[in-house]
Amino acid sequence: MTQQTKMPEPVAYAIFAENGNIRLWSTEPCDLPDLDSLGPMHHLITTDQAEAYAAAKAREALEEAASIAGEKSAALPHYSGLTRGYAEGRAAAAAAIRALIPK
Repeated sequence: MTQQTKMPEPVAYAIFAENGNIRLWSTEPCDLPDLDSLGPMHHLITTDQAEAYAAAKAREALEEAASIAGEKSAALPHYSGLTRGYAEGRAAAAAAIRALIPK
């Protein structure tokens, strides 16, 4: 399997009110017991970070799918014409999946 993409580091932290308004905003994580009553602290990332993370996760999934599609099956006898067609089909599927991976 490919290397796991990690979530980006937050650029800000916020606590939101029930109506969606921001109750508290900070560029540093706040770990104060008094804030617990305000609600959970949300870690915020930028749109660029979110897009890069999503692209990396999609790339991981496509690479894994291509790897699985490209594996040869040991279940079929190697002398069979069916095996050759099966292997060619899997190779074509792997190539099609790899073509979806952004460069």
